[in-house]
Amino acid sequence: MTIYDIAKEAGVSASTVSRVINGKPGIGEKTRKKIQNLLKKYNYILNEAARSLSTSETRLIGILLEDIRNVHHALIAYTLEQALTARGYAGIILNTGPSDSSKEKYVRLLTARNVDGVILVGSTYQNSFMKQLIRSELSEIPVVIANGWINLPNVYGVLVDEEKGMERCADLLFSGGRKHIAFGLAFPTPSNINKLYGYRKSLRTHGIPDSEMIVCEDCISQEDGARAADWILENHPEADGILFGEDLPAIGFIRRMAELGISIPDQIAVTGVNNSSYCTLSHPQLTSLDNRPVEMCEEAVRVLIAVLNGEEPLHRVMLFCDIALRESV
Repeated sequence: MTIYDIAKEAGVSASTVSRVINGKPGIGEKTRKKIQNLLKKYNYILNEAARSLSTSETRLIGILLEDIRNVHHALIAYTLEQALTARGYAGIILNTGPSDSSKEKYVRLLTARNVDGVILVGSTYQNSFMKQLIRSELSEIPVVIANGWINLPNVYGVLVDEEKGMERCADLLFSGGRKHIAFGLAFPTPSNINKLYGYRKSLRTHGIPDSEMIVCEDCISQEDGARAADWILENHPEADGILFGEDLPAIGFIRRMAELGISIPDQIAVTGVNNSSYCTLSHPQLTSLDNRPVEMCEEAVRVLIAVLNGEEPLHRVMLFCDIALRESV
């Protein structure tokens, strides 16, 4: 089955089929769907090696993230890969780890593969080191950062307004009568710092000075959440609410409080961030800030493909969070 056979059966030209295969614009949705169904029916696979020789494109997109074992990053990697595949591209998913030297190694690996574009997952890539690395190694191809941005001509950012989202979470607890709200800070990435700013902004709105902020640092794992529970009880027994920057430590916090006989949410309300699958496994179920990872990924792919097609989308796109209300508040 060739491209010409597909075109004949669809009643269109071979160039129209080619445009659908390559994700190009200018094809009606009905025609595009008809061609896609035929491609699927006949299990048509484009010869990428032959096509790349003629077009200098590889149809390969590098996806860099720190650690795919993180359930939030796993969802993002899956969504990105599926969205790219649907548009005729293949995603190369690489785990860089947190160190600059490792990130540099993996970026150079992508340049050796001659990828058409790169998607960086997370605000951990939003720093001066990556800015210089993009300048030196990736300046000729588009780079999209999921939940981050760097001010360079070839860099595009799809961000989520987690600062406003965390402010809304704190406001939610205040509206429920909570007066002493703490914050569980994970790694001090730009994303997590924005969450901290949102918490601080809500406190200021409710007349609470910065000097009375209750911040427990390094809240990343379930064990960290349990440690935060002990710390809160020892140092701030007045706390009647806590916002965590991630779901896992929030669940560890809830579990530890249950062990100590402290009722959630009667005595202290708890929220997390990411609206992960863990939330409904917790008892009580965890209220969490939904930072819309699926929509963020779909937008990141849309922006990248637009650039590859010669368009010029906005360099910064902002999405807004929702709060998934459950039993912990």
